[in-house]
Amino acid sequence: MGLLSLGTPLSWDESKKHNEHVRTNGITQLINIFKQHGQRENDLFLWGDEVEYMIVDVNEGDHTARLSIDKDYIINDLNDPEKLLPVADAKNVSYHPEYGRFMVESTPAKPYNGNLLLDTYRFTKLLDDSIPKDRKLFDSDKEPWIGASKPGYVYMDSMGLVWVKLFADYDADAKHQRGKIPYDTLAPLAPIMLSLSAAAPIFKGFLVDQDVRWNVVSGAVDDRTFIEKGQEPYPGYHLFGALDIDVKKT
Repeated sequence: MGLLSLGTPLSWDESKKHNEHVRTNGITQLINIFKQHGQRENDLFLWGDEVEYMIVDVNEGDHTARLSIDKDYIINDLNDPEKLLPVADAKNVSYHPEYGRFMVESTPAKPYNGNLLLDTYRFTKLLDDSIPKDRKLFDSDKEPWIGASKPGYVYMDSMGLVWVKLFADYDADAKHQRGKIPYDTLAPLAPIMLSLSAAAPIFKGFLVDQDVRWNVVSGAVDDRTFIEKGQEPYPGYHLFGALDIDVKKT
């Protein structure tokens, strides 16, 4: 959403009267801004984020939660110099109205220094050197090191997973599978759960080019061969086995 200011919005019927004016002037404004700033160079890399909050009334008695549209004093208190504004300034946070009266948006009061992100990306190693090279406890010990020694790869030696299995009753004589009901119920939740997992851009201290843990989970249980995955095998890796396969004895 765009940055909103305090005020009273027009009704739908009143706003329709200004549609053509908004369209025409909006395009003109965009062209003017592009001409004014399109050729700028060496700008500071500044960035920010926004968090949108919803105000909810929770009734502990009947266990209900409803959006609250009568808490305007919250946004006022957050911007009041005599109340919460000094606290927000100390935390570099600025609060604004959002789309609905039940919403509050927060943004950085001052933008973040994007050069710090670039520096972090540069102090990030391209080679995972955390794997013991000459441990030799097992014959396959060198295989992880060979794989992790490839630039741009992170080797993870374990994973923690929570697998959820759904067992539904099935009646062969019924006209429909009873398992379809819970399946259809969980279907809209799957994208939400995937979005909630999009919070892992760092593995073992390495900044990676992804943030969804599902890619790591799927890779951890991927038993396809190099040929099946279309990848170059490790040095000394037999295409139909592992490392150091004696073809004559096998």
